[in-house]
Amino acid sequence: MRNWIDHCPNSLYSALIFQSGAAWRQRLLDDIGDQGAVTALIGRRSNAELQTLMTNLGGHCLASLAETFASVDHDLPVVFVVCTIKGWRTPLAGHKDNHAGLMTVEQMRKFQAGKGVPEGADWDPHAGLAVAPTEFDRFLATALQLHYSRLHVRFNPRPRVSGRLTDAIVPPGGPSFNPRPRVSGRPPQQERRRA
Repeated sequence: MRNWIDHCPNSLYSALIFQSGAAWRQRLLDDIGDQGAVTALIGRRSNAELQTLMTNLGGHCLASLAETFASVDHDLPVVFVVCTIKGWRTPLAGHKDNHAGLMTVEQMRKFQAGKGVPEGADWDPHAGLAVAPTEFDRFLATALQLHYSRLHVRFNPRPRVSGRLTDAIVPPGGPSFNPRPRVSGRPPQQERRRA
């Protein structure tokens, strides 16, 4: 199964995401054939479960991403390759035009209800959360403080309440930064002047 996923062209994978579980089942069984354990894995799942399985390749797992990012113990450049689905868990997932697509009013209502956000609370930062607002605010302030301390950027844990998210992240006056950061752990080489 992993070999099939790794070698599947992006255009086909996107089309199958948009077509849903029945299309996955047909294509996988046609391409892979009877593989015993893989066939049983596919057979044990409904079309909806198969769709969920095939559209969650790990790139959307925030815990895994945070753990991976935190595992970097040096200041050298690092590249992360993450498999994600554009429009993941929306009706636009896998559609060839999903970058510019808009959900219909009905699709948005279903999406909002599925996230537990009450009608009219679209911009409430606490709507749909499974934790108390104070617990979320405390977590966010701690996480942002830690993040910005690593970047050597000032952080205002008590922002002005103006409705703009950026007030919580970058205080008035803008971020402070080191204009000559040390990337490799060594100080930058001084240019030699020619006599």
